[in-house]
Amino acid sequence: MRPLARHVRLSRPSTQSKPTGHTDFHTVLDHVTYGYEDLSPLGFLSGAHDAVDRYVVGLKLVGADEMRLFSFIGDDVFTNDGPLPDWWYWQEIAMDFAGPQERESRLFVTLLSKLIGVSIAPSSLTRE
Repeated sequence: MRPLARHVRLSRPSTQSKPTGHTDFHTVLDHVTYGYEDLSPLGFLSGAHDAVDRYVVGLKLVGADEMRLFSFIGDDVFTNDGPLPDWWYWQEIAMDFAGPQERESRLFVTLLSKLIGVSIAPSSLTRE
């Protein structure tokens, strides 16, 4: 890994022997990381808000920091953690739509983990 470039290149040394077609990622990758945070500016100011989800998928390298691969960002459902009852926000709840970012990010991190053959761990790049 080149620290300034922040990219990883996995390559197999060329040999005269027949290639096996299998790369052992365990020598370079520790695990795939997955995390969530609510990016809504009203999330910490008030109890009721329309959440903006950010799901982060990354790679934790052996002996190095975590690298972010992708962020899945989108609108989520209205959240009421405030003192007023839910019926107070009936317009927000009735007109609320959620994006597919949770489902798509979870599918992606699961497939990536299975393809590489490493486990999934919590991300250190998100607050939650």
